[in-house]
Amino acid sequence: MATAAQYGVEPGFDIERSGIDFGNSFYKVIGDGSNSRFWTDCWLGDSPLKDRLPRLFRLDQDQSASVSDRIRWSDSGWEATWLWQREISGRTQGELDSLKALLDNFQKKDVNLDSWAWRLASNGVFTTKNLTNLIDENLLHFNGSRVATLKNNLVPSKVEIFIWRVLKRRIPVLN
Repeated sequence: MATAAQYGVEPGFDIERSGIDFGNSFYKVIGDGSNSRFWTDCWLGDSPLKDRLPRLFRLDQDQSASVSDRIRWSDSGWEATWLWQREISGRTQGELDSLKALLDNFQKKDVNLDSWAWRLASNGVFTTKNLTNLIDENLLHFNGSRVATLKNNLVPSKVEIFIWRVLKRRIPVLN
């Protein structure tokens, strides 16, 4: 079985090349926090906490802990349960202060379970139609105006797809 890489195609490359940061467009919506990893999932900002607070991440005894393992929310705010390998001091204390500020500003959603959301849709729901529209908006501009694309009902979809593959040099062949 041939892979896309054998044909010089990187998965997701065309989407990224169109100007859409697809790989970083999903984030976690925290409900009870049991299905989201505190350090490695993107739930508190645009990147995982392990990338923004590397010293704290290295000091955590359970780097795969869930959000609910580390943080409990109540009406009066949040309460943390930390398992550090040693006492926090110096620059690491600065990272802990930054983390506390992030948590103070975090608005927990009133949902029961953790879920995924898509940054590139106003409602947070990923659909292939929305992605297609984004790609069209990014790629189909000509002299500053949008170029309309029309579906030709006289040509079967299979033929249109075949022609597109020919033009993009994406026809699978055996060597």
